[in-house]
Order: sequence, then structure tokens, then C-alpha cells
Amino acid sequence: MSNSFETVPHSIHLNKFRRYTASIHVYHYGERDHATAHELARFIKDYCKKQSIDVCVSVPEMFGNIIVWPSNASKGNALQFLKNIYPDSSFFMIGDDTPDLDTLEHVDGFFAVGNAGTYVKEKALYVSPETYTKGVIDILTTQF
Repeated sequence: MSNSFETVPHSIHLNKFRRYTASIHVYHYGERDHATAHELARFIKDYCKKQSIDVCVSVPEMFGNIIVWPSNASKGNALQFLKNIYPDSSFFMIGDDTPDLDTLEHVDGFFAVGNAGTYVKEKALYVSPETYTKGVIDILTTQF
């Protein structure tokens, strides 16, 4: 009933730009609600298991949103597929969260944006001081 996001006790948002995965964001009075996100993720995992729906469900450290994707899909598999098509090409990855680490064995270099999780930053050749899109731009302009 309110037009102000900060006055809503709980809200759940789905990213509409995703086609093959889901990203669910949970807020409590305009602030990310990590506890409820973890609770909802457990519910989704249990529901999908009971329905024999083969998906992975994760709550990444950096955003606290819920990510749902098909179990047989990974960024590493996608990169391996591309490497088979373009065997003479070099591949680089800019990442920010755990699923991006699936690419490590398939890339020639791995970079992280400033908002990446600690475990992702530890694996990167370079960590941008910038976050999100500005971090990607920084990496592309300073490292290549």
C-alpha cells in the first residue's frame, strides 16, 4: 500500500533480465534480509527436492540474494564448450561470487571486481578497487 520501499515490512524481488536462472532478493524495510533469504532458500531447496526438480540453490555472500539454476549448468561447462569451438583463443573471466570460480580451470586469467566475496578475491590475478560495472570497466581498461 505504500509507495516508499523503506516502509514495506518484507518484499521479495525477482530479476526479470534472467532467462535460465532466478535471482531472488529479500528486503525488510528496504534493507537486505539475509536471515529470511536463507530461510527461503532452504524452503526452495526442500520444495524442489520433493518435486524432483534438479536445481542448485545458493545464497551468495556478497548480495545475500537467492540464486537458483539448473544443476547441470555451470559457467565452467559453458567456457569449456566455447574453448572447444575456439581452441586458439584466450579466455578471461571477471567474477564476483562463488559460481564464477567454476571457470578457473578453463580461463587464462581470472579477475575480480571490488564487491566480490573474499574467497573470489583470493583467486584473482587482479582485484579492482571499483565495484560492479565500474569494476569491470576498470579491469578492461587497466588490464587489457
